[in-house]
Amino acid sequence: MEGGPSAAASPTFRDLRHLALPLYLPSFATAIGQSLVVSVLPLYVKSSLGADVATVGIVVGMQGIGSPLSGIPAGFVVDRLGERFGILLGAAVTCFSYAACAVIAIAFVPGSGIEAGSHAALGGAVSLLAMARFLTGIGLGTFQVARTGWVKEAVPKGLRGRANGLIGGC
Repeated sequence: MEGGPSAAASPTFRDLRHLALPLYLPSFATAIGQSLVVSVLPLYVKSSLGADVATVGIVVGMQGIGSPLSGIPAGFVVDRLGERFGILLGAAVTCFSYAACAVIAIAFVPGSGIEAGSHAALGGAVSLLAMARFLTGIGLGTFQVARTGWVKEAVPKGLRGRANGLIGGC
């Protein structure tokens, strides 16, 4: 049976090597950064800022709100300016949001000059962290839309499922 799935000319994983640096490396770096933030953020918000469990959930969950809300606008950006621009924009927004989280965390640690009893200041820190996490969601959502489009354009049809599977968790 010629031309079937087991044809000798079917694409292989070797055909994905050209995507290692521009696509898989940023996806891997994003996954590592995300894992680091998500593992530490709830502890920081609860212990250092004194937030209750519900507030911790809101701060962490804001990313889950920002990501799907960015899908349609990100699609327009990618259609108009291209997948590479979308990936760079998403990565830049994500990096900015991680940096904002770090600055907020450093500014609101015990002994930083903000009294532990200042509920307004600590509440402000929680709100800022929630906004930064929302921005993380927007950045990651934009990155993911652009990345999926890039895979569709850059990968042969017979490898698209495997290519997306390799980055599916990142």
